[in-house]
Amino acid sequence: MRNRVGTVDLYHGAHVLPDVSATLTCEASEHLYTVRFTARNLWGPDADPKHSVTADLWESYLAPAD
Repeated sequence: MRNRVGTVDLYHGAHVLPDVSATLTCEASEHLYTVRFTARNLWGPDADPKHSVTADLWESYLAPAD
């Protein structure tokens, strides 16, 4: 889903980021969101416009939309 625009559907609060926690250097918390992507945004104009995909994504995985 790299370089795709989605909509934040839900904010889950701040949680321990597994990427950092796994290194055992610290337990950094980071904001977690559920982001919805339309099927057309992911797979093009032939995708069903009624379908979408949601993913729980950490803030560091996201970039502001232009």
